[in-house]
Amino acid sequence: MDIESIISQKNAGHEVTETDLNSIENSLGIKIPSLMRDYYLRYNGAWVKTIYAKGIDGDIYGLHGISPIKYKNKPAGNNTFVPDDSGIGEFEQYVEWNRDYDVVVSNRLVPFAYDEGGEMYYWQAETTAVYYVLSEDIDNAKRVFDDLESFFQAFCDAVRLKESLEDNKPKESIEELEKNCWD
Repeated sequence: MDIESIISQKNAGHEVTETDLNSIENSLGIKIPSLMRDYYLRYNGAWVKTIYAKGIDGDIYGLHGISPIKYKNKPAGNNTFVPDDSGIGEFEQYVEWNRDYDVVVSNRLVPFAYDEGGEMYYWQAETTAVYYVLSEDIDNAKRVFDDLESFFQAFCDAVRLKESLEDNKPKESIEELEKNCWD
């Protein structure tokens, strides 16, 4: 699996260390799965490509962002952002905001990513199964990927498929290909 394929831009200044991750685990009372630890150590704060992939239920799900650990993005003008480590980071903020929802607590869900509409993905603490929760229907978590690995694999595969389709797309119009100018 090439997680790098889902990254659209790495952002300097968001780097975290094992010590940072351990501190966040201790302060939030959660365990960050090894795949997510690796992701955060390599790509924390990176922007991901907006991608769509099929979940285990056959429905299509979008990925627009993975919440950075320790930092949040602060607007810097001209449609640019800089890392802001004052206060709590985006990941920590989402975990705190979700602590009072029964479905999150009872299923031991940890928010970590979101789609273009701001709907959230959560990993389950024990199994790393990935759930999707609509903001207007927070009480109904829907299991959409068997685990974090299949979540990332589905989106990496979607990028590869899209690139393959782009590579095979004709470089010429139908008129040029058929050498027949239509009126």
